[in-house]
Amino acid sequence: MLPDSPCTVIASAFTPEQVRALAAGGNPVFEPMAGMDLRHPPTGHWPMLSRPAELASRLDSVSR
Repeated sequence: MLPDSPCTVIASAFTPEQVRALAAGGNPVFEPMAGMDLRHPPTGHWPMLSRPAELASRLDSVSR
């Protein structure tokens, strides 16, 4: 079930395609995310350490 407000997921460990495939496979953790705005910085698990400026820019862009 999606919340009433718009949602964005910045997922550095999973691509949008992987999230959608996991959701389509019935994974209950990923099912709600499939309908959200999915962003993928290819940084691995810790984008705040490996690419902090890029992460801040993405967070800024979705907060507007």
